[in-house]
Amino acid sequence: MRKWNYQEALAQFFTSPVQSNAPEEHLVISREKSVIAQVLRKYKNPSFKLQSPLNVQFLSSNALELGVDAGGPTTAYFFYLMQDLMRGSFNGIQLFQGEAGHLVPSVDYDLVSSCFFGIVGKMIVHSFLHQCRGLAGLSPAVISYIISGTRDTVLEYLVVDDVPDPCLREILNEVKV
Repeated sequence: MRKWNYQEALAQFFTSPVQSNAPEEHLVISREKSVIAQVLRKYKNPSFKLQSPLNVQFLSSNALELGVDAGGPTTAYFFYLMQDLMRGSFNGIQLFQGEAGHLVPSVDYDLVSSCFFGIVGKMIVHSFLHQCRGLAGLSPAVISYIISGTRDTVLEYLVVDDVPDPCLREILNEVKV
């Protein structure tokens, strides 16, 4: 099985990294609420520029935390955002299924038809543009699909552990032997 160099593969898509001379995008994030719920409108808005520098401030107990965003608050923001995506803590919706290293998108008609995964993709790309990790734990098959855009490459990376249902995974392992 071939291993992906994720940073190298994604780097070819980034023709314009964060533009330091562009106007900043301001985000005020409450520590008491879901990060996804707070920023969903921003990512849906076509005028939200992923390449603009971020100025993130955190709000706790209804008071702005003191500090200047010299990179720490932005990194923390993306960490919390990716954690919310993995946990699927957006209004109780489970966005991904399976185990760490083999997470696959949930098969939910409402999520797919609403293009929610396109917005999730923007969030992940935004994290990479700001030199953060992105969403750790995705299946290599899913990553190969995101990078290539074709289903043919998925087959090379697909393994039984990518099946989120443990009962079905057990049956497939029995049949495989």
